[in-house]
Amino acid sequence: MDASALENAISTSERSLDSLEVWLVVVTVAVVIGLAIEYGPDIKSLLTDWPLDKKKLFEMVGASIVLLAIAGEVRILVRQSHLGTELRNANHQYIAMLNQRSEELRKRNLDFEAAISPRILEQGLTAAALSKFAGVSALIISPSDFEPKRAAGQIRFMLSSAGWKIARNLTPEERFAFFDGVVVHVGSPRFSIIRTPAGERRIQEELARRREAANSLIEILNKNGIVARSGYPVLDPVIVVVVGPKPLPATLQLKPEDVPTDARGNRVWGNIEE
Repeated sequence: MDASALENAISTSERSLDSLEVWLVVVTVAVVIGLAIEYGPDIKSLLTDWPLDKKKLFEMVGASIVLLAIAGEVRILVRQSHLGTELRNANHQYIAMLNQRSEELRKRNLDFEAAISPRILEQGLTAAALSKFAGVSALIISPSDFEPKRAAGQIRFMLSSAGWKIARNLTPEERFAFFDGVVVHVGSPRFSIIRTPAGERRIQEELARRREAANSLIEILNKNGIVARSGYPVLDPVIVVVVGPKPLPATLQLKPEDVPTDARGNRVWGNIEE
């Protein structure tokens, strides 16, 4: 029996139990009314007829005790029914809380699995989509850590398959910080220093094509589950793709408020020196 069928069975049983409790109260009240009707005339005659009949008095006292006991039983049954309803409602709330907690733990486990799994890039369809930018030059750099280095290699292979020119021996103009995820920087085209209207137009056209290529690359990486974003313009004559470590899911990231503070209330964490 699956969880849904089990919940339906429990709900049906609870409704049946509630119905039985109601009928039990109804039957008990009927007994009280029946006893009151049966002994009513005797009680009336006992109060009006003199001299007092002791035997009938004891009978009426016994009947009154029975009536009071049954009335008390009705009261207890009603209270018991209310308590049972409150208890079931509390159990339902507790179960719902446990289910919510279980779902949160499940999501956290899935996030953890996603965090430790390597980034895998589909390279056939993605290369075909980027082939319209064939001839665009790109430099792909990464730290020496295995995971970002492998991700950078996959991106390099995809762009090479798409007909992009991979700058393998180019030294970047600046030192890039390796932030989490992939950051794509657009470099400025280098043409003759002689500025002519035709040259300026060519520069702007090439720059616009690089920007379009960079935006398409970012979109494709994100669609493939590789977090990527646009970076600032650089002086390098290529598109610079900086592949950093795989970002952690939000549920696994360290929150600033969880970092201890020094005597001045400052928090220092996560800095790297090489």
